[in-house]
Amino acid sequence: MGRKKNLENLDELCKIYEDDNQIQKEKEEETLDESENEIEETPIELPPPTTAKPKSKRSQRSPKQIETFNRALEIRKQKIAERKENKEKERAEAKAALEEKIVKKAVSIKKKQIKKQAVLDDISDDDTPIEEIKEIVKKPRKKKEIEPVPEPPKLKREPPKYLFF
Repeated sequence: MGRKKNLENLDELCKIYEDDNQIQKEKEEETLDESENEIEETPIELPPPTTAKPKSKRSQRSPKQIETFNRALEIRKQKIAERKENKEKERAEAKAALEEKIVKKAVSIKKKQIKKQAVLDDISDDDTPIEEIKEIVKKPRKKKEIEPVPEPPKLKREPPKYLFF
């Protein structure tokens, strides 16, 4: 019997809760309708567009402040010019170094060509057959001998003094 009462009370509470929700929804709809009416009634007025900037509320700078600011601007311009000159000098130095490397490489290539030509000039008699010339050209150049690097002595590992199991 106690359970039936609890279920009846529960049903009553659910009905009350649903009624409260409906009442709240109706109130919200009414307030939304009222607020929409208010919004429609009052037109929004925009201020006229201005082209001039509003004056700042800062106090005027003293003549000494203006003078120091101008000096700072001059120093800034000088530093910018110095950095620009340094950058140009570095670029010129890098370009000169690159040209020097290119010239050295070109000289070494030209020397190799002259050496090959000298070998061919020694053989270039009219009596020499073409096969001998091809063999000489195919001969590999002598490579510089590289001194072998001595290997470090291998470390001998001693067995451990104690064994644990």
